Amino acid sequence: MTSHQEWFRDLRTPDRLSYIEMKDNTTHPIRHIDNVSFGKDDKNNCIKNVFEVPTIRKNLVSVGQIVEQGMQV
Repeated sequence: MTSHQEWFRDLRTPDRLSYIEMKDNTTHPIRHIDNVSFGKDDKNNCIKNVFEVPTIRKNLVSVGQIVEQGMQV
């Protein structure tokens, strides 16, 4: 998840309003979902179903989800 809306191409609004709950018990709304590309080859270098959460200050990545998408960490 990230707050960097400019990293997305085709933002999709979630079907229902959802929130992320942080360790400090704050909740943050998920505004959009999309794939985020990196590198030169957009199709092979993208993380799928990334949440755009405008109120977070740091990017968060799940290593488990990256591995499930076929990437190596």
